[in-house]
Amino acid sequence: MKKYSPFASPTLWKDSFVLAFIILGGIETVMSIMSISLDCIGNIPARIAIVVAAYVILAAIVLYVKYRRAESETTLTIRGINVTVKRGNIFRADGWKLIPFNEYFDTHVDDVIIAKSSLNGKYIESLSDDDKEELRKAINTDDKSPLPRYCSPDGTRTRYELGTIKTFRDTMMLALTHFNEQHEAHTNRAEYEHTLRTMWKEIGRVYAGKPITLPLIGAGITRLDDMATKPNAELLKCIICTLRTSTITFNAPITILLTEDALKTVNLYELKGGK
Repeated sequence: MKKYSPFASPTLWKDSFVLAFIILGGIETVMSIMSISLDCIGNIPARIAIVVAAYVILAAIVLYVKYRRAESETTLTIRGINVTVKRGNIFRADGWKLIPFNEYFDTHVDDVIIAKSSLNGKYIESLSDDDKEELRKAINTDDKSPLPRYCSPDGTRTRYELGTIKTFRDTMMLALTHFNEQHEAHTNRAEYEHTLRTMWKEIGRVYAGKPITLPLIGAGITRLDDMATKPNAELLKCIICTLRTSTITFNAPITILLTEDALKTVNLYELKGGK
């Protein structure tokens, strides 16, 4: 997968040169107020060379500072909500942690129903046997969501509307994918976007003012039926776009955590739009 660097961002270069020009103009204004000038330098070409050199040095400093800030983290303000995108481990996050499940909220980790390597599998495997039993009870009894539920074809399980959230302790469990007869978790792009829009409404229903941490939803083994590849940058933009167009307001910060590998494929400065 293609790797990105903030240095590859045209917006980063443009913003750096513009800010350096503003800073240089501010310095010249202060020098004028203090009656400091370059008249002591004998000729005009030398004065021009000094100004150009100062501008280049300032631009290089600003570029480096912006690069370092955008290398592993960026913060956006979306409808007054602080949204931070950075590298991190969701299991170490404070507040709510969102973990994707399938539409049945299955909990059987066997590399068939749920892969041990998936975020879903790692979360369930981190629980003790007693905690797993409590988790299953919470799934079966948490029916506060207004979204519809259906019986599975064989009538043995309950299938939930994609976007449904159930809670267990500090975890939000999200119904992200369908589950077919081949035990494959899948969805498509249109359903993915609809699920995210529904998810924000569900989060608004349960979050109770606590900070919210999300993974890069859909970046794991989830199959998007109508997409040959799943660019991490596109998934991230979709998460942010659905939040931006949502009517739900959050009075708590939202953090989207990326793995180190995923971070290498996302240009955070372009994501922020240079602001």
